[in-house]
Amino acid sequence: MAEIVLAMREQIGEFRAMPLAMEVASGQSPQRRALVEAQARDSLFGDAINFPFPMLGDGLGLVDLGGAFRAPLHSDVPALFVSGTLDGRTPPANAQALLPGFSDGRQLLARNASHDDELWLGHPDIAGHIADFLAGRPMDDAVLEVPSPTFATSKSDLLLSALGIGRATVFATLAAVVGLLLAVALWRRRRRKSRRQRDDA
Repeated sequence: MAEIVLAMREQIGEFRAMPLAMEVASGQSPQRRALVEAQARDSLFGDAINFPFPMLGDGLGLVDLGGAFRAPLHSDVPALFVSGTLDGRTPPANAQALLPGFSDGRQLLARNASHDDELWLGHPDIAGHIADFLAGRPMDDAVLEVPSPTFATSKSDLLLSALGIGRATVFATLAAVVGLLLAVALWRRRRRKSRRQRDDA
């Protein structure tokens, strides 16, 4: 349990100055902020995904670079936008909004991927597409399917997931323990039976 608490503290309690300043400097337009607030009212988790922004920037006196910084970007530099359909932090819509400004832009969409490892490791072809792009090989937009996420449905599932242990491992361990207990019980029974036979003789 202590390891879980420590991991949570490291993930939630760690704020480095440079990423904080970059997030605040990037800011958001009044229209985007209004959209976030409207969606947060309908979301089960409210605006938790954006925590601690934008409030933290106000408290630290960091500066939003304004609308000119967020103006549409135009570039002829080759770009590959990799997105996951379940990514709440940088959803595919962000890439789609930027793509028109990139004359040599491509999109790789991973269905069922979030902002986590499955976005990079969920399908063997993801690395292949990225390697092709980096090698300058011609490529088109692509869509790949990764396995759907498994959601925790109980506190024990959540704990096992945090510990990196699957249900199959738990069941295999329990089966091994039960098998061991049965083997010990049978061995003790045979030993008692053998003793009785010796005593009767």
